[in-house]
Amino acid sequence: MTTLLQTAMTEGAKLSKFALVKVSYEAEPPPNGALRYEVQSVEQSPASHYEAYKQRRGENLFGQHADAKLLDLAALFEGTLSKVLDVGAGTGRNAVALARRGFAVDAIEVVPGMCDEIRAHSAAEGLAVNVVPGDFLAADVLPPSSDYQIVVVSEVLTQLDRGGVTVALVRAAEVLAPGGLLLINIFLD
Repeated sequence: MTTLLQTAMTEGAKLSKFALVKVSYEAEPPPNGALRYEVQSVEQSPASHYEAYKQRRGENLFGQHADAKLLDLAALFEGTLSKVLDVGAGTGRNAVALARRGFAVDAIEVVPGMCDEIRAHSAAEGLAVNVVPGDFLAADVLPPSSDYQIVVVSEVLTQLDRGGVTVALVRAAEVLAPGGLLLINIFLD
């Protein structure tokens, strides 16, 4: 069984950071009592991973408050016609907080249910957060603008492989206005 688990875990890691190892088994009734089992890797999309995570955790997946450092740095741009791109916006905690402060916010999010949450939270407060559903790394998902004063990439890079990190940073640099701010926030395990 250990070898089967190790093999499934190795295969799963090649499929996706969100892959699961599924163990199915069936026990025969006594007197034989034999146990038959199957171990396999199951690919899981980021969207289905976070939908399942949300069901386990409840409403506030990523906390209730916006990133304090982001709000401090955003204060440097308050009072200007500042545009913000929130990459991997999650449930919108940063996007909504910035919109409250008067920023024009575009929020890119890959999980459809989270896009709905951002829309609901911003609509409930009468805020205009433009939600862009899709994967920031995909060539066909373009931010509405290319001159953002602030690009926020919060808790996203740790979900990507090396190639994905490179693409995300290149895309962020392409849409950042001269003199703009790229804020990257990560949790380290």
